[in-house]
Amino acid sequence: MTNKDLSLPPSQALNARRLGRPGPPAGAAARCYCAILPTAKMPVVCTRRLGLRGRWRQEKLAWSSWSAAPQRQSAMEGGCLLVRESLTLWLATPLTPAAKAAKILPALLDVQLPFPLESCYYRVVEMRRAADGTIQALAVVCRRENLQARLAAYTSLGVNPVLLDHEGLALWTQSQAEHAWPTEAFRAILYLDANQLTLVIGRGDQYQNAFSMLASSTPGWAAAEVTSWLQRVLRSALPAAAPLHWLLCGPDAAQAAAANTWHQPLEAEWPGTLHLPQEPETFLLRALGMRAVTRGPLRCNLRLGAAAHPWLGQQRRRQALITGLLLLVAGLLLSGSSNAWRWLTARRIAKVNRAIASLAADLAPGTRVPYGQEALVLRNALAVRAEQEAAFLEILAPPLSARLSALLSAGSALGVAYETLRLRPSGFLLTGTSADWDWCAQLAAQLEALGYTVQLERREALTDSLVHFTIQGELLTP
Repeated sequence: MTNKDLSLPPSQALNARRLGRPGPPAGAAARCYCAILPTAKMPVVCTRRLGLRGRWRQEKLAWSSWSAAPQRQSAMEGGCLLVRESLTLWLATPLTPAAKAAKILPALLDVQLPFPLESCYYRVVEMRRAADGTIQALAVVCRRENLQARLAAYTSLGVNPVLLDHEGLALWTQSQAEHAWPTEAFRAILYLDANQLTLVIGRGDQYQNAFSMLASSTPGWAAAEVTSWLQRVLRSALPAAAPLHWLLCGPDAAQAAAANTWHQPLEAEWPGTLHLPQEPETFLLRALGMRAVTRGPLRCNLRLGAAAHPWLGQQRRRQALITGLLLLVAGLLLSGSSNAWRWLTARRIAKVNRAIASLAADLAPGTRVPYGQEALVLRNALAVRAEQEAAFLEILAPPLSARLSALLSAGSALGVAYETLRLRPSGFLLTGTSADWDWCAQLAAQLEALGYTVQLERREALTDSLVHFTIQGELLTP
């Protein structure tokens, strides 16, 4: 069965700067992560965090010192697969939706591989959108035999690496982290040691490919041999006369940079600068350490499926358990808050109901008030009470004679003749005649001054010269 990792969410997959291995970095769970290359002759680089939220510090140690160090028992160790043991391939899909493109990547990868897909481990580390809108994906592939051989080499040193990163991707991301390069410029990272030469090529922030050459039988690197190999690779990968910036690293980098016999012939065809980082011999180890403990683009761990380290399975189970516990606690808190709110609401409703019942009993004494019918019973009781008390209230109310006298006085003062006047406790209805159209309006104004709201209606006479009017007034309630 093929071992794979296509778990990158589409929202992250299209952002090359934010892409990384899903979940927290494996090395972040430990206070120390040690990057080791599978040879006892090489030093190691330990990456430690200073404090709980402090910066990461890297320290170079001899293998003999690290193998006997007490902190090794609690530290994590990791390494990488070499470029010659693996492949990096860009897959071009005809699709624009990232989710659909991810589904056909295994089929595209199977077509391009020189060996069956079922016999390898692979991981998609980046997805980009091309200029035409289609999705392109970068896949890292290694055969099972190569991964097992690399694990056997580490086991011979007494190391069981938690992570197996990719050498080419590590060199590329570290060159971005340690150096500021011209935008959209081609660059090449050349890693040299006594056994192999590794070349990584890219442009801008986009990784293109990695190449490797084993050392010949003669000790050291012959400049002509290196130049010839680099020319063949560059001519197949880069346009002619393209500016190319170099970064030289590895155990033999300082010696090669000092000689500079291989770069001069290449500079004539691909002009560019040559950089030598500080401590070039630990450049790859620093890259492996920082990639293990921090998030970032092109993160990769090829220990997948049956080859995965047991600690990663424990971490996944632990995270699942923690997630389940957090969801359980959140559910209990939500349930508790809901029950508390319902209890408080019930108490408040009961308090309001008691207040309503008490008020209804005070306003309608002697009346049985059913629950929920307080307003209806109270309204009926008040209506009966108002009817019973109407005679007493009329005795206490101001007499209508005073209001009648005021209405008659207002009409006589203006010379207006009343025909009918109907007076009620709450208002009146008046009809009459006036010799002038404006006198009716003046009468209405005087009646408003007495505390009424009035509506005036006037009409011309048909049989005489008088103005007939009707005024309806309602007494303003205080």
